[in-house]
Amino acid sequence: MSIQKVIKNNYCIGCGACSYKNDKITLEWDEYGILKPHGNIDELDDEICPFASHHNETSIADSLYSEVDGLSFHQKVGYHHEIFAGYASEGNYRENASSGGLTTWLLVELMSKKLIDGVIHVGASKTNEQLYSYSISESIEDIKLKTRSQYYPTKFDNALENIVLGKKYAVVGIPCYIKAIRLLCKKNDELNISLKYFIGIFCGHLKTKAFSELLSWQQGILPSNLKHINFRVKNSFGTASRYSIKVTSSSGVERMAQTGHLYGTDWGLGLFKPEACEWCDDIAAEVADVVFGDAWLPKYVSDPKGTNIVLSRNLEISTLLKEAAGAERLFLEHIDVDDVIHAQAGNYRHRQEGLLIRIKDADLEKKWHPQKRNFLLPTEVDENRKEIYRIRKIISSKSHTIFFEAKKKNNLMFFFYKMAFHEVKYRILTKSLIKNSIKHIYFIANYLKRKGVK
Repeated sequence: MSIQKVIKNNYCIGCGACSYKNDKITLEWDEYGILKPHGNIDELDDEICPFASHHNETSIADSLYSEVDGLSFHQKVGYHHEIFAGYASEGNYRENASSGGLTTWLLVELMSKKLIDGVIHVGASKTNEQLYSYSISESIEDIKLKTRSQYYPTKFDNALENIVLGKKYAVVGIPCYIKAIRLLCKKNDELNISLKYFIGIFCGHLKTKAFSELLSWQQGILPSNLKHINFRVKNSFGTASRYSIKVTSSSGVERMAQTGHLYGTDWGLGLFKPEACEWCDDIAAEVADVVFGDAWLPKYVSDPKGTNIVLSRNLEISTLLKEAAGAERLFLEHIDVDDVIHAQAGNYRHRQEGLLIRIKDADLEKKWHPQKRNFLLPTEVDENRKEIYRIRKIISSKSHTIFFEAKKKNNLMFFFYKMAFHEVKYRILTKSLIKNSIKHIYFIANYLKRKGVK
């Protein structure tokens, strides 16, 4: 395993671990909207990279949780103490959240009880270079300003460098980012002492900058004019999965559309997915103290207000949640591991069945790739599914280059046309060609209707 090979073979996720307190490395945007390390990469330490370290998620989790009483282990979700589905009943946490509001509720509760002095998490950026970035919130008001899921690339190095010695922090991130920060803590005593709680987010995959640009462009706001995007605006009707996306231009024009009305919001297609995400097998943030996600289960998805899944590995956090539920500040009900897996069923298939195919294909091509946990991989995969995973990878890869060309041509129709060409076989295999051909036409018509808006 080698961090240099990770970077040179395009497996870097751009988290910022290698640039943390390292003035020889900077993370810069490439032409596709992905953060990449630049500088003297030959001297970098393999053991701080989530895709190069020989410490995998299971070995890190074992060192954290294996001797904690009351925890169980399941190979698909890791260690767990309590698993709930629920939402915040008090305040406007749920209203202002992507889902049930429990992530922000917990952060505020930790701050209110003086268990932490700050939160390291993602919020609106203060620079024009990017829409979202990591920063530190040191008040309840600041925490509440940084809600909702942001499907946007960020790096945590600068935020971690600004922690104050002697203060305690919670850090929030997707699985690979939490793993990277755990690895940094092994190397840095100051960081290890300061970071008290690790809050994870269930993850399908990260997106590049291009995802927000595509959603904006379809609503008539050019990528260069995009000022702000809200990826999760709840609707008062329908299902929780039918939320809307709101975009704002630099001149103040606002547009909003439901996800089903915008091309690229089908998460299974994997548009603008970094290559690193194809080599991640951690869905449930296995080295985080608690992980939050959407309750994509029939019982809960019908409620457009949103419901969280919560999986706790920290007894203190479990106690906080249960006490609040007992006081009717939260609504929580127990669910089991199978419910978690069912809620993320497609994600698990792609990250385990699909990963097996990607490993075999890379090995046949004699292409280096990160080592993965073999015990998570199935022994065989149906032939039809093999082709689906292979075509998904092509579609994901092509989306980067085709969108880049579309921007150079200032022609979104070019992107629609080229992507439709690559999707045909996938839609045939998934028996959704007719349905999605009609949707593709609708996406184009919707874009043409809004094309004049700047």
